[in-house]
Formats: sequence, structure tokens, C-alpha cells
Amino acid sequence: MTANLKLLDHVGFATSDLEATRTFFSETLGASVTEPITDTVQKVRICFARFTGGTVELVAPAGENSPIDQALKKGGGCYHLCFATDDIEATVERLRKDGCLPLNEPVPAPALSGRRICFLFSREARLIELVEAIHDEAK
Repeated sequence: MTANLKLLDHVGFATSDLEATRTFFSETLGASVTEPITDTVQKVRICFARFTGGTVELVAPAGENSPIDQALKKGGGCYHLCFATDDIEATVERLRKDGCLPLNEPVPAPALSGRRICFLFSREARLIELVEAIHDEAK
């Protein structure tokens, strides 16, 4: 049985210089880039570069011992895939049964309007982030 993933929500991009990366994604690549926010739980500064058909999450450390320090030691760049899911707990459990290692319990993410996120590690896909899907209240 496959995990209940709704869509590829975004790709995470690690950078040590958020302002320079924001400028590149905006001025050179033509993305609509949000203002940075600090996520004190994840110890990162985040903004989103939105393109037609996709979003890149630009992530920089917010102080020492940030979880993305390892990605930056390897040169930064694309380092995680984020998938939306209707039931984050069930999806985490399903992925756990398929050999993925949860790295944290689901927690609210300020950069994603408080929707809960959870990171998992797999040998095949490396770092996977899950985020609660946005539910259309009109349905």
C-alpha cells in the first residue's frame, strides 16, 4: 500500500546566504519571492520562491546548530522533497512501516501557516518532509 500523499508541495533549497539567494531567485530566475520569516522551532530562516507550477523553499540557518548545517557542509542546494498529506499521522506510520525513519513528531510550522510538518529519512529519497494538506472548506 502506498502513502497517502496529495502532491509535491515544494522542494527545499539550503543556502548560507538567504538574501543573495532570494535576489537570485527573484531577479535572475523570475520567481515571486516571499519575505523571510524565522522558525525558532526548526532553527531556520525561510522564504518561498514561487513559480508557475512549483515552489522552492529557501532555507538558511538561524544561528548555531541549525538542522540544515549538514546540507550546507555538502554544498547546499536542493536537499529535501515536501509532500502534502491529508492525514500526517497515518502517513508517517505508513512510511515508517516501509523503512523510513521519522526524525521528529509532527509540529506546527510558522512558514506554512501553522500546518504541521514532519521530517523523515529514507535511504532511497534521503530527506522527506510531510505537511498537512490545505483543506478546501467549500467542499
